[in-house]
Amino acid sequence: MSWFKRRQRGGQDEVAINVSEKGGVRYLHLGSETVQSAMRLSDPFALELPYTHCMMSFLLFNDRPRRVTVLGLGGASLPKFMYKHLPDTVIENVELHPEVVAVAHSQFMLPLDAERLPVHVGDGGTFVAGLENHSDVIMVDGFGSHQLAENLCSEAFYQAAHRALTTNGIMVVNLWRASPQFQMLVERINVIFDRRILLLPDFKHGNTIVLAFRRGQNDPGWKALYELAETLEDSFGLPMQDMTARLRHENLHTERALLI
Repeated sequence: MSWFKRRQRGGQDEVAINVSEKGGVRYLHLGSETVQSAMRLSDPFALELPYTHCMMSFLLFNDRPRRVTVLGLGGASLPKFMYKHLPDTVIENVELHPEVVAVAHSQFMLPLDAERLPVHVGDGGTFVAGLENHSDVIMVDGFGSHQLAENLCSEAFYQAAHRALTTNGIMVVNLWRASPQFQMLVERINVIFDRRILLLPDFKHGNTIVLAFRRGQNDPGWKALYELAETLEDSFGLPMQDMTARLRHENLHTERALLI
């Protein structure tokens, strides 16, 4: 294991960063043994953790976004994957801790590309609050050592994210299903996005991904989504057909998310 020094500001620790390796996989930990990111050394641009596969399920509804905003950089698994597979997309990232950005570059092979892969150091909630009609996709993956950052799950934040999305935009949120806040946060998103949401659980690690749509999706129908999933699976190397089946199974009561 490799420990990086804690940076202090105002006499208080900001973040403790630990990098470990096992079985050819490098792991990022922030303040605890919990895995925040993982990178297979033989394939550093691949998605190692199943929940990150689920976060890419937005491709079923927009497989050519112009701009994706990622809140919470971690080991940069999602930005790197999109950088490789979506060559016409700008993937901007917002990370509170400059130490995390430094480790993403030095230990997790995040490319330096200010044009296609800009990284902003700062508060993700504040960043989004200043945007309007800006991002086709907003990905919220801002866990600290134990829980989702408060500034990325408030009612004001979700309202700001709704405004920051383009007309057909999608917010993708990683939630921990065992959290006592889980149901409350799902309902909060549900109300702000006019009940146009879909849930996609990752049963292996207890994450659930929320897809929240600024507007309906013109009723694509499950048959069309299955056909698209097969094509996307070939292109991106992700289990899109399985994810589509789980989306259907978990959202029998929320068909409205697919409507106008």
